[in-house]
Amino acid sequence: HSCARPGPFFAGLSLGCKKALGFSAQSPMVFPEKIFPRAVKPLHSPQICVILNKKPLMRQRGIFLASDLKFAVLIDADNVSDKYIKIILDEISNDGIATYKRIYGDWTKPALVSWKSVLLDNSILPIQQYNYTTGKNSAMIIDAMDILYSGQVDGFCIVSSDSDFTRLAARLRESGMIVVGMGERKTPKSFISACNRFKYLDILAQAEPAVQK
Repeated sequence: HSCARPGPFFAGLSLGCKKALGFSAQSPMVFPEKIFPRAVKPLHSPQICVILNKKPLMRQRGIFLASDLKFAVLIDADNVSDKYIKIILDEISNDGIATYKRIYGDWTKPALVSWKSVLLDNSILPIQQYNYTTGKNSAMIIDAMDILYSGQVDGFCIVSSDSDFTRLAARLRESGMIVVGMGERKTPKSFISACNRFKYLDILAQAEPAVQK
């Protein structure tokens, strides 16, 4: 495909992106759907690329830096230990910025007490989710869809070792979202396959001491 250039057929683009592309504030430009489908395609400058929803990402030495991507991090407290919180946040920082950080569980249960100090230290918002209903994960699913339709994120990080979120991950991908899954090796294959990529927290935890040495 040919590179997009300023012209009457292009609508407005944000000032920051125009400057990154080398155009003035008055230069009209947009990424037409027919020229740039939802995939990585080169733009006017060799230093810029477009990924998924056509947001600009800087490229350096052939490597795409995803630092501008915004993620919603949704954690299933009932199926993930608080000992993994540093790994979770460090790993998602490699993919982008965690603009939403929410954790779901029944906070009346003593088993989740250990999470409380971790939440304050990492600015994670706890959401009450009772387990006495059949759809015990409904709060996270409803929040995920609300965030999706807000248009404020490029992807989701779903942290759980539960297969309950398989359909949610698939639905988010159908809407063009990047879905990063995190959980332990016991996570069902169905959920792993529904994500764009999956990170095993217990394996990463084992690797950390070796890296520090």
